[in-house]
Amino acid sequence: MSLIAFFSGSLIPAMFVFTVQPPSEVKVAFEHRFANISDLKWHKENNHEYEASFKIAGAEYSANFDHTGKWLETESAIECDQLPEKVKAAFNASYPGAKVKESAKIESYDAGTHYEVEFRRGGKTIELIYNPDGSLEKA
Repeated sequence: MSLIAFFSGSLIPAMFVFTVQPPSEVKVAFEHRFANISDLKWHKENNHEYEASFKIAGAEYSANFDHTGKWLETESAIECDQLPEKVKAAFNASYPGAKVKESAKIESYDAGTHYEVEFRRGGKTIELIYNPDGSLEKA
């Protein structure tokens, strides 16, 4: 195993993680779902889940699979202006003047599509998860 560090600005929080080789079922499922990737790194989320971090055309992605190769979730970094209008409107109405630090599109097998908005307030980083219709899913 080799030690790698992910730094702020990536989809994975700044921490040290060990790279791993996922089971062949996970690799095959990943290869069927994603093409033309670069900078692929795997790590283990828990005993039954693997996460790949990678880039497609320079954009950052992460994807999670269970140990059998079942796709669980994909998160992709997006620019603020790529957020749905309803999400931007809801955020701006609740946090006028707040500057978004990072945003992402999250697609999952069981919950569909959501959007993450990260910003700073009072010295703290706040992450919000919105539904495409602009309703707040999780604060």
